[in-house]
Amino acid sequence: MSAQTKSIFSDFQAKYKIAKSLYAHHNYQRAYMLFLQLVEKAPRSLQANFYLGRSAFEIGKYDEAMAAYDRVLILDTKNIRAHLEIARIYYILKEYSLALSELDIVLKHKLPAKVKQNILSFKQTVLQTQHDKRQKLFFAENFSFGISYDDNVNNDIGNVSFLIPAYNIFLEGNHKKADSYLFVNGRVNSFYDFGERGGWGIAAALSLYDSSNKRFKRYNSTMLATTITPIFATTEYKIEFPFSYNKLFLDGKSNSYTYSLGISGSYFINPTSLLSSSYTYSSLRNSDNSQYNYRTDSLSISYQKSFGKAPLKISLSTGYQKYTKATNSTRTDISGYALNYNLKLSRKIYKKLSGYIGYSYFTKKYKDVDVLFQNKREDSQKSYSAGLTYAYSKTFKILLNGQSLKNHSNQKIFNYDKNRATLTFSKDF
Repeated sequence: MSAQTKSIFSDFQAKYKIAKSLYAHHNYQRAYMLFLQLVEKAPRSLQANFYLGRSAFEIGKYDEAMAAYDRVLILDTKNIRAHLEIARIYYILKEYSLALSELDIVLKHKLPAKVKQNILSFKQTVLQTQHDKRQKLFFAENFSFGISYDDNVNNDIGNVSFLIPAYNIFLEGNHKKADSYLFVNGRVNSFYDFGERGGWGIAAALSLYDSSNKRFKRYNSTMLATTITPIFATTEYKIEFPFSYNKLFLDGKSNSYTYSLGISGSYFINPTSLLSSSYTYSSLRNSDNSQYNYRTDSLSISYQKSFGKAPLKISLSTGYQKYTKATNSTRTDISGYALNYNLKLSRKIYKKLSGYIGYSYFTKKYKDVDVLFQNKREDSQKSYSAGLTYAYSKTFKILLNGQSLKNHSNQKIFNYDKNRATLTFSKDF
């Protein structure tokens, strides 16, 4: 071996060790780039091609990984590890029959007992997934009912006085009134998967909600809601295009309807982190008085992160809403913009019991000057919440939620605070 050849071989070995170290430390992108350089210099290197395939697989370059393993099999037709890695790729791509064929090739060889057991276990997973995926249309139903209590159902200011600047007079606020109500809710969800390799699907949901107040019957409500959502999904991200229509009846009378459409996206940063964002356009039409008609443009972004084996989940979100009243409306309490910020911590507490605590801050500034108060209304709202969920079984849950809320406004009549508590029984079918 000449001195030049020895130098080239030594340089190759040094870069190979660096690339292996990068791979071992999960720096798959840099490992991929370095193994790619090594294969270009030594296309017949079995190990360089194999780890090029492994690195490509980890960063989602499945075609490049497949090509690398094909070169391994050209160099060594009996390379069991290459066949096994190809089976993994076919499984990710949802080509289950091809994955099973590769596993059968591997199982024809003499293998250590533990290795063979692992491969058989993987084969069983592929078979089960293949069986499940043959079903393209899925349905899920839920029925829930419960009771809720509100200690200030009318959002009253209480027994305090406030000034009406336009007339320079003081008025007394109404004292707080409590009420409770019973509610029931039924929901049917469906999903149709258009393809074996993921991609497009369509979800649909239909729900009916009804509530009945004990004291203030004018708040009795019934809502019919339907949503249709085309979805495009991969292993890394999901994009949704929801369209919904809601019809609201108050005290048995048709009151309003809302339709909305939008786009939302979710990106799986890693198995424990999710980043999501959305835009929604909605329009509300009041059946009794067109003065209340308005539209809303909403933007939101959220981040979720889980920690530990019994995961503590942290959810952060923020949103912006722009409210625009109908052109014929003269109301001053509609148009404006709002911002909200939310924090939620949740985790499993013990076996079937889980819980959460949350904090929300909401602020809204109105565009128009109010005639009576002679200013533009500005509200800010703080909310603290907590809840427990007991999973009696896989399909039956009991939920207890509480909320304490305080609203502050530069128009004093809209200052109020309230506390709510809700007990819900939920059954999945």
